[in-house]
Amino acid sequence: MTEHKLSAAEAQTLAEATAEAMWSRDRTAQGLGLKLIRVQPGASLLSMVVRGDMVNGHHICHGGMIFSLADTAFAYACNSYNKNTVASACHIDFLAPAKEGETLEAAAVEQSAAGRTGVYDITVRTAEKEHIYDGALSDLEQKYAHLFVRVHRNALVARRCVRAVEKHNDPIEGEGWTVRLDGVDERLSVSRRQLAAVREALVG
Repeated sequence: MTEHKLSAAEAQTLAEATAEAMWSRDRTAQGLGLKLIRVQPGASLLSMVVRGDMVNGHHICHGGMIFSLADTAFAYACNSYNKNTVASACHIDFLAPAKEGETLEAAAVEQSAAGRTGVYDITVRTAEKEHIYDGALSDLEQKYAHLFVRVHRNALVARRCVRAVEKHNDPIEGEGWTVRLDGVDERLSVSRRQLAAVREALVG
């Protein structure tokens, strides 16, 4: 028996009805104060305000809270076809910290789906779009090499803002290097692989 192919309007109606049913039972999302901004077949957008009880000992948003936001966005995207779906594995890169009071948005987008397997990309950023670049950092690095220098696998900084390279000793990670930027209180980690390039940017 051939499965009925839904029209775009029918697929959207199904996605919204599925999300509404899930949300009514989603105590975790409700408890975290998440908001479902929109859902469509294979995609979703949710937001979360970083509350005081979501920050860690460094007074930045706990990584587990950001992960929960991302995972919830994934859940509403992959279940938008009204077929019970859960995650089997995931990988997350934290590119920058989020602070108390900031509004974070998580956008989930289906990249591929075949049988019982699907791949989804979830991007979390501030509502002002400050934290994450939507593309490969290597592309940005090559195109604007005169403006940016890579300090870590997941971070580029403006060359003109580099003020100092400092050694630090972390009780957990051990000895390492950080870069101090103009107008930024936080020190960013510098990988040993990028240390020479960052020092060159400081001299330049």
